[in-house]
Amino acid sequence: MSTSGCPTNKEHWGKIKNISKIIVDYLFDNAPNLWKLLYYISPEDMPLVKSNLTNSQKANMIISNAKEMYTTNSSVSKSIIFQDEIDEAFANAVPQIRIFTGNKWNINDNQGVCMVHFKIVIPNKQLTFVDEINPNADRSDFIVYELCNALEQKVIPELTTNTPLFNNRNAPNGAGRSTGASKGSYNTNFSGQLLTFAVLI
Repeated sequence: MSTSGCPTNKEHWGKIKNISKIIVDYLFDNAPNLWKLLYYISPEDMPLVKSNLTNSQKANMIISNAKEMYTTNSSVSKSIIFQDEIDEAFANAVPQIRIFTGNKWNINDNQGVCMVHFKIVIPNKQLTFVDEINPNADRSDFIVYELCNALEQKVIPELTTNTPLFNNRNAPNGAGRSTGASKGSYNTNFSGQLLTFAVLI
C-alpha cells in the first residue's frame, strides 16, 4: 500500500484522528457568541444580547456518540456534528456546524498539513436574525466571524505540536492555499458556508 500521503513521523500524523473533537472542546470554552448563534433561532430572538449558554445547554447541542451521528432524527436536531453529509429533509433541522478533516499532504519527512472544514448549514427560515444594528443579519456570516475570531492563528492545546490554525495565504509552506470561506445554497431549503482552515501536523 502506498504511503505517499503520510509523513514518516507517525506520532505527528496520528494526531489528526482527534482534531475535530479537540477543536470543539476548545470552542466550548472560548466562543460564547458562536453557541448563542446556534441556539437562539426563534424570529423574535436577538441572540447576541442573550445570556451565555450553560455548559449543559452547549453539551446537549453536540453529537455525543456514533448512534446519534447516524440516526437522522438525532443528527438534524444537533448543532455540532462530526461528518459532512446527513439527511436534511426534516422540519426540526437546526443551524449546524459540521466539522471534519479534509486533504492532507507532506511538507517534508517530519511534517504535514491537514485541512479542517467547517460546513455551516442553516435552514433558510433561520438564516437571518436581528442584532442591535442590523434587522436582517446573515447568521452564516456571523458564525464564520465567530469561528475565525476564536480559531485564526490560535494554538489549540493538544491539537498538534504548538502550530496554529491558519485561514490565510500567509500560512507557511503553502498550507494556506486552500483556506477561506465560500458561500452558497445546499438546496432550496438550506444555505450556508464552507470555512476551511489548515493546520501543520
